[in-house]
Amino acid sequence: MRILFLEDEPAIREVLTEYMKVQGYEVIGVSDGEKALMLLQNQSFDMAVLDIMVPGVSGLKALSFIKEHKPEMATIMLTALDDEKTQVQAFNLYADDYVAAFLICGLCDGK
Repeated sequence: MRILFLEDEPAIREVLTEYMKVQGYEVIGVSDGEKALMLLQNQSFDMAVLDIMVPGVSGLKALSFIKEHKPEMATIMLTALDDEKTQVQAFNLYADDYVAAFLICGLCDGK
């Protein structure tokens, strides 16, 4: 399975990318939305894990692109926002799941 991982926080991106690779997934990690959109236009992925708040094009805009052009791709939204409105917006764009970043921050801190 090929995964596109959009996350601007280097520690989270590095830890989760390595974790997914150890689990046998092929992971391409990027730090901004423009790079994510470029890869989505030019390469094939089975899943995208998208941070909502990233530089440039947001994770929600990337999600919208995916659902319009690659509706079969699974998507998981990742965010530090504890905002019900943003969560509803992600699900309205047909995100498959939504994970709050504070749930995984312990992984990055070694806790």
